This record gives sequence, structure tokens and C-alpha cells, in this order.
Amino acid sequence: MQALFRNGAALTLSKVVEKGLTFAIIVLASRRLGTDGMMPFFSMFALIALFVPAINMGLRKLCLQRWHGLDDDARAILFTKLVALRLLLGVMLYPIVWGVATTFYGELAEPGFVAAAFLATYLEDFADLLRSPEMARGNPLPDVIIPVVAKVCLMLLLQAFVKPLDAGMLLWFYAGAQLISAIASLLASRHSLRNIRGTDGESMARLCRRGLPFTMTSVFVMIFTQIDTVMLTRWRPDEVSGYAIAYKVVLVFAVLSSGMCSALFPRVSELKAKGRLDIARFEFTTIMRLFAMTFMAMAIGMAVWGPAMLPRMFGSEFAASDHLMILMAPLLPLAAFTNLLGFTLESYGRQRAVMRVGLTMATFNIAANFVVIPIAGAAGAAITTVGTELIGLAAMGSLAHRLEILDPRVLFVVRVGAYLVFVGSVCWLCVRLPLDSALMASISACGVVGLWMWSRFPTSSAMLAGPDAEPA
Repeated sequence: MQALFRNGAALTLSKVVEKGLTFAIIVLASRRLGTDGMMPFFSMFALIALFVPAINMGLRKLCLQRWHGLDDDARAILFTKLVALRLLLGVMLYPIVWGVATTFYGELAEPGFVAAAFLATYLEDFADLLRSPEMARGNPLPDVIIPVVAKVCLMLLLQAFVKPLDAGMLLWFYAGAQLISAIASLLASRHSLRNIRGTDGESMARLCRRGLPFTMTSVFVMIFTQIDTVMLTRWRPDEVSGYAIAYKVVLVFAVLSSGMCSALFPRVSELKAKGRLDIARFEFTTIMRLFAMTFMAMAIGMAVWGPAMLPRMFGSEFAASDHLMILMAPLLPLAAFTNLLGFTLESYGRQRAVMRVGLTMATFNIAANFVVIPIAGAAGAAITTVGTELIGLAAMGSLAHRLEILDPRVLFVVRVGAYLVFVGSVCWLCVRLPLDSALMASISACGVVGLWMWSRFPTSSAMLAGPDAEPA
């Protein structure tokens, strides 16, 4: 347990430092290039981000999930095939990315811009896969050190480059830093590569099928975290900036859970392969309680001080969006719990169940935003986002309970807390906004339907508990 906490703390600190360096790099580059000069940089990475799930294909998680159920030779063969598959995906995806970029961006899609942005994103993800064997062995140092070193190299390169800088050079500098990361990651895992010619094992197509649920889950998460901003742009464009800033602030703090979840994934996979599910449940429950204490305290702090912090950090024009910090504060514990449950269920081999939960969350978010945003604007979008996380937490919690991962007492506390968040959000909406009787009746009807769906999760989620893991 001490090793798990140590690894989780190290990974969390590394992610915080990496995010801080990325922010500093953006500030440094923006001061030299200005708004117009940075536009191609942001535009290219925004486009490439749409292809990240296809680039990723869940191959790192697949490696960590299956590692401890194989002998040394089978592990090396699996890892080598995953590396070969990642190379193949890069070759296949680049022409598609190039075609989409030239279609949407026209003259802005210069060959050098597209190639550099794709290489930077692809190599960053490739390096992540290359470090997975060391993470599976319980050695997080490559994951802790290499990404930070890559960002430090990029910052030093920008500082040392005294000639005039343009967006193309910045993109290639970024790609060069990720190349350093990929080379260092390859050196760290070189002993896990084998000549796979003539070997048995899973085919590339089978590995793709196993990784597809991870990919689709990433797509669904991307949809329900981005679609609300798109819909606000359509119906309430004047509220987009305030909502986006408040959401970004929440996400900055929510990322703190990712380090511990990343450390837990290979640990649970190892314990499951050894048949020590009792230890896996104990460690999961301990982290769940840790998240409850830390992220609920952070949510309270955000609800109390967030409204005053927003205009001080971003300007007085954002003061009108201060209430969004209160509405979105529950996302901190909810997102942390959902993230923890999702990682744990995937480590158990239930990635298809998590994918179906992601589909449910994305569908609900889109449908609810169509109804709520034209009426309530950014406040409605915030409540819908919280409701989406509640649905995901309820479904994953019920499945974890069926698999005897989640203690029934913890599930009870989660349900009561989620119910209070839901009722509080609806009451706030009814009191704060000038609603007529028809709209109040609609909200009440939605509440009744939502509570009915909530009560059905423990039984209907049985369909989520079907065996996902295919026979080895």
C-alpha cells in the first residue's frame, strides 16, 4: 500500500509539474508570437486532438491490463506487437489528418504545420506506450521523469533560440521535444522488445478489437466534455467565455486524481492476475476514502472562494460567471470518483461496460443540453454536466458493487451525496432563475425521470456486468 501511495504521489506531482511547464511554454511563446502568431499553433493541435483516441487505441491500458497474466516471453511478444500496431496506426492516420486539415483550414494547413503537430501528438502518445512495461513492473520513474524532461528541453530551446520565432518553428520544437521523450522511453523499455516474426499470439486485428472499447470511451468523454461549449456557442454565445473559464479551472484541479488512478491500474491488474482480489478491494476502498476527503474539501473551498477568485484571476468581466464556480464545484469529487471507478473496472477487464456507460453519459448530456441550454444558458449547462457525472458514477458504482469491488456502505454514501447534489442543483436553478410554471413543471418531470433512472441502475446495470474479457 505504501508503494501504491508513493507511486501515485510521484505521478501526480509529475503531472502537476508538466502542466505548469506547458503553461509557462505557452506564455513564453505567446509573448514572442502574439495572438495572430499563436493561432496556427492552437488550431493545429485542436484539430489533431480529435484524432487522439484513434492514435491511442487504448494500447497502453491493454498492455498494463494483460501484463501480469502472461509469462516473460508472452509479455515481450504482446508489447512488441502493440508497438508495431502503434507504428501502423501512425502511417494510416497521417493521410487522413492531412486531408481533414486541408479541407477545414485551407491555406493555413501548411505541410510543415500539419506534419509537426501530428508528430508531436503521435510521439507523445507513442512514448507513453513505450513506458508501459516499466509501469507494469511497478517502476514509475520513466513516467515521472521523462515527460518533465521533455518539457524542460522545450523551454530551454525556446529560451536559447534568439532568432525570430514563428508558429512553424514552435511546432517543430515541440515535435523535437517529444522525439527526445520517445527515444528515452524506448531506451527504458528496450529489453521488453522481441523479434515477433513467426511467433504465436494475438493478431493485430484482435488487439484492435480489444483496444476499441478504450478508444470509444475516450471519444464519448470528449463528446460530453466539449459539446456543451459548442451548444452554448449556438444559443448563448455571450456566456461561452465565462463557462469555458470556470470549466477549465475545475479541470485543472480534477487532474490531480489521474496520478493515483494511473498507479492503481497496473496494481489492480497484478493483484487480479494473482487472485488477491481482497487486497485489490482494500486498496481501492482506501483510495476512494482518500478522494472523498480531499476532493470534497476542495469542492467546498471552490464553492466558497471560487466566485471571488474568478474575476481576480481573469478580469472583472468574468464576475457575472461567479455562480458557475458554485454549480460546478461538485464536479471535483464526482469526476475523481468516476475516474477511479472507470480505471478500476477497466483493470478488471470490464472496458466494454465502461464504454457503454460513456455512451450513456454522452447521450444524456447531448439530450439534456438541447433542452436546458436554450432556457438556462451556462447555468443549465453546468447542472447538466454535474448530472452527467452523477449518471456515470451511479452506473459504474452499481457495477463495482456487483463485482464486489465497492463496499455497500461506500455505495450508500455515494448515492445519498449524489442525490443531495442533484436536488440542490435543481432547487438553485428554480430559485435563481425567473422560471414560469411550465418550466418548473418540466424540471420537476425531469427530476422524477432522473430519480426513476437512478433507482433502476442497480438492476439494469446487470447488462453491464457481462463478461468482457475474451478468452486468452
